[in-house]
Amino acid sequence: MDVLVDTFLSLLPHSSGPLNYAIEQVFRCFCDEVTDAGLIRMLRIVKQELNPRHLAPAEEDSGDEDEDDFLEIEEDDEVAGDGGAGLSDESEGIAEPGSVVDADDEDREDGMDVDSATNEDDENKDSDGMDDDAMFRMDAYLAAMFNEKRTSGNDSAAQSQFLSFKFRVLSLLEIYLQKNSGKTQALTVYSFLVQAYVKSHANTGGEQFRQRITGILQRKIFKAKEYPKFPENQVETLKTLIEKSLKLVSRLRFKDVSSLAQNATFWLLKITTSMNCANPELESVVEVFRNTLVDYFNNKKSRLKLGFVKEVVRRYPWVGTPLYGLLIEKCCSTKAEFRQIETLDLLDFIMKSYEKDSSCSSKLVKKHLKIICELIGKLLTNMPQKQSRRADVRRFCTRVLNVVSGLKLNKKFIERLTPEVCTLCEAQLGAAFKPFKTEE
Repeated sequence: MDVLVDTFLSLLPHSSGPLNYAIEQVFRCFCDEVTDAGLIRMLRIVKQELNPRHLAPAEEDSGDEDEDDFLEIEEDDEVAGDGGAGLSDESEGIAEPGSVVDADDEDREDGMDVDSATNEDDENKDSDGMDDDAMFRMDAYLAAMFNEKRTSGNDSAAQSQFLSFKFRVLSLLEIYLQKNSGKTQALTVYSFLVQAYVKSHANTGGEQFRQRITGILQRKIFKAKEYPKFPENQVETLKTLIEKSLKLVSRLRFKDVSSLAQNATFWLLKITTSMNCANPELESVVEVFRNTLVDYFNNKKSRLKLGFVKEVVRRYPWVGTPLYGLLIEKCCSTKAEFRQIETLDLLDFIMKSYEKDSSCSSKLVKKHLKIICELIGKLLTNMPQKQSRRADVRRFCTRVLNVVSGLKLNKKFIERLTPEVCTLCEAQLGAAFKPFKTEE
């Protein structure tokens, strides 16, 4: 099968319409038999840039030192040659988009260990799963493009031809996913395509290419009827990919990639939930969200939207419950009023989701009752100036009072409030606080 894939890849750069159609039809018949090494060779073509360029740094951001490692978009030296430099350390300005993870290292003959998608040594991972002859053939396709570019002196023509080549390979990958979206290899394809999506932002004329990648990711991966299945002992693999996605969402700038990373997170959580892991295994995934939220409150550069976290909690409640205490604590301590109000909405949503489950609601409130009372005291003592935000504070406090009253925890609640806060509750919350006055 590898020989067939190599033949197709050698023909595609200059294939006519009829020949390209014939290749697709033959590939459709045998795509189930594509080896991991053959799949990787196809994916490397999609990821490679003929004319690598620097991504412009953000105006106000100096860039994290590990930005390149995170995006994993260094150029392959053996392919790029003197065709251009790799992406600079300042590429944090790339922003909200970008590659979730580099999957170059997933090309193993024994079944593409997706856990290796987080390795950062391009040179080593590109060679995994390929013998020397296969690597030589792979580089030959790309080398021919570079040589043609140099000899012709027509950069735009060479770029156009290389882009057409990548589109043809994308068509083969789409055919592959039609029959293999439920295999673990789908995660490898996902990783490569997201990285290719990010790298394309450094080059002009990449909009159509990005749209093509987005279409494949949405239709053939995120919305596919089948999705990869993993045993419980592979939860760390998903955790690593989710961590990459969340960093894209919270620390990068391109809105289109941020949106793509959000959809990727939902998909990865769907796979994680289907594994039916015990709570200890899921805790490592929750920890990733916890770290992301800590960064949101502690780092002004964070571009995380709590509306996204709210949607995660709505779809996967097991993520939100363990984060409740952290959210209350950070809501108490943050000096950013906007983030405080956004957090109140998320806290209110988590609490509301347990309205019909008194047992879970009781455990949640009892566990955090002390800090909930502290938060209410701080909110009512330092009411926002904007009327709309004042209404948000009252709405949250009223929700808390109703939940506490419904669980018959009035006495314990009042015991944790100072006389000053009780007075504020009566003045600001009116009727909602009346059931508690008898406990004073």
